[in-house]
Amino acid sequence: MDLAWIILKQAILMLLLNVVGIIAYRTKVVDKNGGRQFSNFVLEIVTPVLVVNAYADVEYESRLVVNMLWTFLLAAVSYVVFIAAVYLLVRQKPGRETEIERFSAIYSNCGFMGIPLASAILGNEGVFYTTAFLSVFFCFAWTHGIMLLTGQHDRKALVKKLCSPTMIGIVIGLLLFFFRIPLPDLLGKTFGYVAGLNTPMAMVASGISVAQADLFHALKNPRVYYVSTVQQRSQAAGEALEEKKQAASDRLAEERLRFTRESLERVTKRMGSGHRAALNRVKGFKGYGTERKSKIRNIFHQTVKKYRKNGEQA
Repeated sequence: MDLAWIILKQAILMLLLNVVGIIAYRTKVVDKNGGRQFSNFVLEIVTPVLVVNAYADVEYESRLVVNMLWTFLLAAVSYVVFIAAVYLLVRQKPGRETEIERFSAIYSNCGFMGIPLASAILGNEGVFYTTAFLSVFFCFAWTHGIMLLTGQHDRKALVKKLCSPTMIGIVIGLLLFFFRIPLPDLLGKTFGYVAGLNTPMAMVASGISVAQADLFHALKNPRVYYVSTVQQRSQAAGEALEEKKQAASDRLAEERLRFTRESLERVTKRMGSGHRAALNRVKGFKGYGTERKSKIRNIFHQTVKKYRKNGEQA
């Protein structure tokens, strides 16, 4: 129930931000050029900063690396499946805007809604995995998506798109994460503020676009509902893959913690009053992030208390 309420609140928030954009356009606060500039600002500045900030804001852990690689793989497989399914279900016919329909069915606004949802439900780690998925999304959208909409398959144009600010932001973010390079405090705060503009600015820009469209005419078009259904079915298949990966990851994490607990119990029994030395060894574990070390220290202290309670020397 709590999860459903969070999602509902986020959806309402998105709608209200869209309304702000519609009002801004209807009252002539912004015009068509203003809406285009909003969108360009989000794509060229906010999105790259968001990606860099998400990768730099998480402390390096081997567990995160494994899960991130799984996310990359499953996201890539998902998009290959999406593309194949959409090309089969949305056929090329005269009089249809087939390219736009296919693009709409394959690529969603997962960044604008996914980031705040992940942050509200899962915290920084959820944003990290969402950004990993978005990295693959951007790779496909800026290559296959652009070629789909423009009909151009020029290699030079493709390379140029791969050098877009978003793609550069992905590379910089991954380098900061893998080489454990922290952002300076002042720069980190600046990036955080800019990244926070992602959802509001994108939704306002979307509202400006909606205000320029003939919404009622679009709602009368049955193809809109068909394409939306195709998109939802495709995304459901991708979510099923992601859930399986998460379940496997959770089982692995539980198994590691169980092994750690058993190992620490043996260490505590053998070392007796030297448990402080054992704890110092735990603090020095390599490849363990702050959160993991904290969990292990808690397990250790609980184990020591248990043996003291039982009258054993510890």
